[in-house]
Amino acid sequence: MRKQIWQSLYGEGLEQAIEVPELASSVKATQSRAKANADIYESIFPFIPSNYLYKKIEKLK
Repeated sequence: MRKQIWQSLYGEGLEQAIEVPELASSVKATQSRAKANADIYESIFPFIPSNYLYKKIEKLK
């Protein structure tokens, strides 16, 4: 079940990370994909509140 959920969340290209999630390279790969997905989501829906307040504060400086 975990593999199916992760596959739907992360898409293609993270097969090794999904199969062997405990590897440091797998953790980095999933974190990188999650950040990229979050950035895309926030660029499409900027009006929805997010947890990335620090980014908005940095832009004001």
